[in-house]
Parts: sequence; structure tokens; C-alpha cells
Amino acid sequence: MHDRFKEHVRDRLRDDLANGKTIVLSAKELEDAALRRDLPEMLERLEREHAAQIGGGPDIEGYTVLAKIGQGGMSSVYLARQDALGRYVAIKVLPTWLDSSDRARSRLVQEAHALASVRHPNIVVIHDVIDGQETLAIAMEWVDGRTLADLLSALAGSQSEEVARICDVLGASPAAREQFETSTTRVFVRMMRDIAKAAQAVHDAGLLHLDIKPSNVLVRRDGTPLLADFGVVREIASDLTHTRTFAGTPAYASPEQIRRRDHEIGPRSDVYSLGLTLYELLSRQQPLKSLDFTGIVQCVETGRMPRLSQVAAVPGDLENIVHKAMAPEPEHRYASASALAEDLDAFLAGRPVKARPLSSMQRLRRWVRNEPWQAALALALALLLPALAVLGTYLALQLPAIEQVERERQKMQVNRIKQEAVQTWLIRARNERDLRQMLSRAVALDTGNSAVVCMVAMSNQFGGNEAARLLEDYPQQVRQHRGLQLLVERRDQRRTYFDDAEVAELATSTDPIDDYLLALDRTFWANDQCHQAAYRTARAQIERALWTSPDDPLLYGLLCWVTIRAQDHAAFEDAAAAIRTRWPLDPVARAWPAVATEPLDPERCERIAREIVGFAPRNPRGYELLAGMFRRTNRPDQAGQALDEAEARGVTSPLLRGLRRMIAFEGSPETVSREAVRELQHLGATTGARLGLLMRCDREAALDEVRSILAQDQPSAANLEQSYRLGLRLTNRAISDEAFARYRELYPDLRRLFPSRFRELVMRGDDDEAAELAAMITLDTADERAFQ
Repeated sequence: MHDRFKEHVRDRLRDDLANGKTIVLSAKELEDAALRRDLPEMLERLEREHAAQIGGGPDIEGYTVLAKIGQGGMSSVYLARQDALGRYVAIKVLPTWLDSSDRARSRLVQEAHALASVRHPNIVVIHDVIDGQETLAIAMEWVDGRTLADLLSALAGSQSEEVARICDVLGASPAAREQFETSTTRVFVRMMRDIAKAAQAVHDAGLLHLDIKPSNVLVRRDGTPLLADFGVVREIASDLTHTRTFAGTPAYASPEQIRRRDHEIGPRSDVYSLGLTLYELLSRQQPLKSLDFTGIVQCVETGRMPRLSQVAAVPGDLENIVHKAMAPEPEHRYASASALAEDLDAFLAGRPVKARPLSSMQRLRRWVRNEPWQAALALALALLLPALAVLGTYLALQLPAIEQVERERQKMQVNRIKQEAVQTWLIRARNERDLRQMLSRAVALDTGNSAVVCMVAMSNQFGGNEAARLLEDYPQQVRQHRGLQLLVERRDQRRTYFDDAEVAELATSTDPIDDYLLALDRTFWANDQCHQAAYRTARAQIERALWTSPDDPLLYGLLCWVTIRAQDHAAFEDAAAAIRTRWPLDPVARAWPAVATEPLDPERCERIAREIVGFAPRNPRGYELLAGMFRRTNRPDQAGQALDEAEARGVTSPLLRGLRRMIAFEGSPETVSREAVRELQHLGATTGARLGLLMRCDREAALDEVRSILAQDQPSAANLEQSYRLGLRLTNRAISDEAFARYRELYPDLRRLFPSRFRELVMRGDDDEAAELAAMITLDTADERAFQ
């Protein structure tokens, strides 16, 4: 594969030369580790073929420019050969307009020479400073690795074996791979420890870097990190290079850099950038990426960035190190980059670290600095004791209201998680692992029992044993509610739904939780029976539950789902209008009418999805609806456009990543493999979608996947359904028979596969089993299949 790609690149470059074009390597081409390794030799051969300088770049005495390999806002980078020594270098050419002042130009050259004198194993080696009439450039070592920013990008969406992925991106040799740490956390901590030591060497030379960030750290193929790009370097003790404008990257700059407090800028400013870079590496997100400059200033100066533990699972000691390094007050940071490196060393070795959370007094001082008006008010109140007493009484009276606001906020979060999980199940009937994780978060937040009920009801769809295991974790709730007691009682009967007697008993209950559970049970049951009478029954139970839980948007969403399938359009419009009125800016609630109508009215689904994108452009729900609907209606180009729009706005989710990969595979099935199927499983793709793709390129592999499903002790009903349907598509009677037999054995009260099985048996001429199934199939079931 690499040889073909390399030959393709060589042919393109040869054609460019023949047409008099400049040799330019694209970022996509430079992502190939093997090509980066062989690039100098390839370019040398092209040079010999054409017997002339091939780079088309600047004419620099003593160097042969081979190709342009990078372009930044302030410089261009070329791969060149240093003629006298025969070594390859990267030449960074700075524009002459960077500063027209002779004094400033002299200062820049002086600082570049000073930097060239800094020697450290983790600093890119600067070989030469080229100061000519037309060209100001720096010749440095050629590094055929990648930047930390590239590694973060390559890990986006990765679920496992991340260290191996890093090694692949770098092109590490087998020997080098053995030297890597076993986890990405330790890999990144070790790299940033080395970069902190490099920053200390810069400081010891009397210089500041002032632009440390992931894209300015190169990583060699063996994993060695190198501090690079000293475009805004300045001397610690000099004010000659100060400007009236900010220099650097705002999202990684310290508060004193952003505010141009020149007297405060020093080594601790680089420590701040080191801490923020490590924060991004560990959390896989830049916390300030979506903010404008004003928002960055406010967030940085007040220290209001999320704690690292809120966005990533990291040890407490490591979190303390990161937040000490990026404290908004310079005096609270590490005194030097070497002190930061020592604490990172201690963490890697399992020794105690010096970093500790802020003390109460430090937090108080930060609050006074960040909120001077509130601090002044508090002081005034403290001096006016009578007024303070009155205020204290007022706050005591307001405490219930404050607590109520917090409960409402928590309730909204729980409702969103529940709705998203149920929508996912109804649309795609998939990925039990992800749905359980989502609902587990809701259960952790739920102050009542609706999240537990939702989790148990949905887990019951994966098999009775799943629901039974969950119920054992909530003995108190089981004792309190008759519906949960009935779930426990039916465990040994291997039933998925309540029977008629249980439905009648729960219908007379006055317990809101029993109403809620019965509404969910009847909705899932109707979705399995798939005929209008069942949907009308489910509607009655949902409306009953709404009397006791009138503020739960999930129930209104389920009402949309069942009424449109019962062909009660007036009731559907009423439910959709209630959602628009009560939750106008909740993207998950507003998605219900689109979710419910997608099979019937894709245009309406698209209109609603675009409305959601309009009022919630940074929420993934609208883009998920658009891309999913376009894909299911065979419009991959429009699905790709929706995904591109989300990506352009920095919006992502596991579902969006899965849709992106699925569309790519469907357009090019020859790229599908068993490994690709496993990757899609991590991204949440349905079993049916994965098997369908695999069958297009490797039928035997698809059969192997089905056989592995059938070999499980209790495969889910959804997986058995997909295995049965794949057996039909492959005309493999043994597979379809076994899948249906397991389906009836494990889920005796499910009917979803009966119509397909009935038609299959009729075509086979198996009248006896067909007659048995016909007695259990409602007449309008086949028509209702159009909704699924």
C-alpha cells in the first residue's frame, strides 16, 4: 500500500516539475510516516533526474531547496540540503515585512543567534541563521515525525489501543515502540516533562518562548518531543522587543501576556502554556477553542476553566499539577519550568508531588481579585452587622428556592439523557453498552426514580437477565413500587413485557412510577407488535402517565411516536405543538417530531432538524438527525454535507463519527474489513449496518460474525433479528433457522420477526409452522412495517 502511495506522489511531483511548478507537499501526503522517512531520498532522485534545483523556493546560498513542506501565517518552511555538509535541514523563511525597522530586524537576528546557542536534547537544533538582503531564514534540523497537535487529531474518536495509534502515526520502529509507555496519559506526561526541561534550558539562556502549544512541539519517530517554533521568542531582561500588540496564541497565553503586563511576563508565563498544553493532551479538548478573544481573556484571568477531572479521568495528583501550572496568578504557579518537570517526574515514578489544591485563603484572594465588586459588597455587609443579619435571614428564606432551582437544573439534565437514550433505541435499536452508560449517568443524577425505571425498562429490551441484574442494584426502589416487583417476578419466566393481568393490575395503581413504567413497557411492546391497535393501547397508557408526570418531555416524545403510528395525526400535532411550546430551546426534546416522522415525511424531519441547528448550532442533535436521515434515505452526499457543517463548527459526538465512517465505507466497500467492523462497533453502529457492510466485501466474514452472535449465551433480540435477516439475504437456511429458533427460545413474547418468518415459510411451502405463526400475527402488521 505504501509503495503504491509513494509512487503516486512521485509521479505527481515529476509532472509538476515537467510543468514548471514548485514542488509542494500537501499536509495529507505528509501524514504518511513512511513517505516522510523516504522523502529526502525521493527528492534527491528527482533533482538528479532534472539536473537542476527542483524546489522552486527561495535561492539561499549554501543550500539546495528541495520542496515546500509547510506554510504558516508568519513563515514558510522548506526541506533543503545543506550543500557543505550534505545533511537535510528544514528552512523556515520569515517575510521581510515582519518588521521594517533595522533595529528590530537586528534584534530578531540577535535573538535567533542566541537561541541557536541553546543546546538541549528536546529542542529543535538550529544550525544557521541566514540574514541576506532578500531573505531572513533559520535553518534547523529536519524532523520527519509529527506535532503533538497531529497526534491529538489522530486520536480523535479512538476508543482503544491509543498508544499503538500514536506509534503508527509517528512511524515508530518496532524497537522504538517497546520504549513507549503503556498508556497515553503516561506518554503525554513524559513528553511534557521533557518539554518543560527544554523550556528551562531556554530560560537559562535568558530567553522566553511565549508560544508553547501542541502544534509547536515536534515528535520524532522514536517518540522524542522537541520544542520548536521560536517565532515570538524574546529576552527575559529586555524590553526592546515589546510591542503594543499581543504576540503568540491567545488560547495558550498566560493572563499577563494577553493583557500585555510586560513587567509580569517571565518564565512562569511559559509554565502556564506548558500546563494548558498538558491539559489539552489529557482531556483531548482545547477548553478555550470556541471562545472569542474577549471570552478567552475573561476565562483565563478568572481561572474559570473546568477542572481537568470534569472532562477526563485523571489521577488527583496529575490534576493538581496541571492546575498549579496554569494558575491565573503567576505567584501560584510553579516557580520554574524545571519545578514543573520535577513534579511530573515524581508523578511518573509514583512519588508524592508538591502540587496541592488551592487553600481556602488562596481561593478567597482569587475571588476578591476576580469579583472586586462582590468582594467590596461582602466587606460592607460584614461591617454592617444588622444589615448582614437581615441579609442572612433573607438568604435563609431564599434557600428553598435556590435548592429548587438546582433540582430543576438537574431534572432537565436527567430528562435530556433519558430522551436521547430512548430516541436512539427507537430509531436504531442498537448498542446496549452505550445506552446503559448514558442511562447510568441519568440514574446518578436522578433525585427520584424515573431514571431507574427508564434504565430497567430499556435494559429489558436487551434480555430479561439484564433487567434482573439491574434490579438487584436497587432493592429499595423494588420494595416501594409494584411495577418493579412484577419485573422481578417475571425474571424466571423470560418474558420481555407485562402480560394482560399485570397490565390490568398496574393500570389501577396510584403510584406515578408504576404509571411511568407501564407507559414505557406498552410503547416498547407496541413497537414490537407493530400494529395500530397496539399503538392506541400504548397511547392510552402514556396519557395516563402524563397526568402524574406532566413535566416529563420523554412522555410527550413517546406520544409523538405512537400517535403517528396509530395514524392519529391530530393527536400527533397536539403532542408536537406541546413540545415546541414547553421546550422551545431543548434540542433533544424538539427532535421528537422529527424522529417520529422520518420514515413517513423526510422533508419534515429535515425542516425540524435545521430548526434545531439554527437555535442550537453547537449541539450535535440537529446534525445527527440530518446526517442519519440523509443516509437512511440514500443521500450520502447530503449526509456528508451535514457532517462537514458540524465539523466546521467544532461539533462532534460518537454518532457523528460513526455516521462519517459508515458513509465512507458504503461509498467504498472494498475498504471494509473485520477490523473496520469492530471500529464501527466502538462508534455505536448497529449490528445490521455492520453486517450489511461486511457482507458486501466478505460474505464469509459476515457469516463468522453471525456465528459468533449465535454462540453467545444470551444474544440480544436485536442481534438475533439482524442475524436472521442476514441469513435470509445470503439464502443460508441453516443460519436463519437457528437465529429464529434462538429468538423464540430467549424472547418468547416478542413478535417482531414473525411476519418475515411467515413469508419465508410460505415461500418454502412449510404450511404447518406458517399456520402456527399466522395465528399470532395481527393483520395490519405488514402495513405498519413501512414505519420501521
